[in-house]
Amino acid sequence: MILEPWFGLSLALTVSLELQPPPTTGANVSVHTAVRQKDAKLLPLVHRATDCIVRKVFADPRYNARLRPGEINDLIAAVSALCGP
Repeated sequence: MILEPWFGLSLALTVSLELQPPPTTGANVSVHTAVRQKDAKLLPLVHRATDCIVRKVFADPRYNARLRPGEINDLIAAVSALCGP
């Protein structure tokens, strides 16, 4: 089903985005602040893109619950271009 790949993607994004609390002392404070600001701007875009792709996949007439993983990946790749840059 489509939910498994998206769940895995959300886990990978959560891990890749630095969600740890920033250090309170040292030179790394400014670096961590910049990373957190970037993540704060990036995360809503990731959510919107993911939502758009899921809506487009479910609306596509080629979608059905019995698609194999390779077929669903092809469908995701095909509709993701419809969601903009």
